[in-house]
Amino acid sequence: MVSFRSSFRPRAGERAQTNLRIVLPMSGGSTDQRLLDSVARICHRRKADVTLVYVVEVEQSMPLDAELPEEVGSGEAVLRHAADTLRRESDSPAVHVFTELLQARSAGAAIVDEATDKNADIIMLGATLRRQFGFLTIGDTVDYVLKFAPCE
Repeated sequence: MVSFRSSFRPRAGERAQTNLRIVLPMSGGSTDQRLLDSVARICHRRKADVTLVYVVEVEQSMPLDAELPEEVGSGEAVLRHAADTLRRESDSPAVHVFTELLQARSAGAAIVDEATDKNADIIMLGATLRRQFGFLTIGDTVDYVLKFAPCE
């Protein structure tokens, strides 16, 4: 079992000056604010590079580079709000906030690819339990990230 607190401490032999690399997927939903609050608390303790990610899922019937102005506009607004909130709450020059708006067939695969590209130490996801076919589920995106994430 991994301790939540020990996950954010430097590992043995790791310099404390190394920035913690966090990938934080945003959905525009109710869990976003809780995630931003948690990341802001983490960033008070360590230098961090936080990449906020919004994924526009493109249906199979459409080309991957299809023009989706409404979805892209919504994603840009979510990312802008999240970046402003995180910068305000962390209030530290040691926190670098980046945003990425991605178009992909699967949000889970896009998040894992982004975490791999950024060499992320942490992916923080928000999830809500819901019932599907009579069973509780956390959804395909969270399930995919938990299975294939290159980090804790």
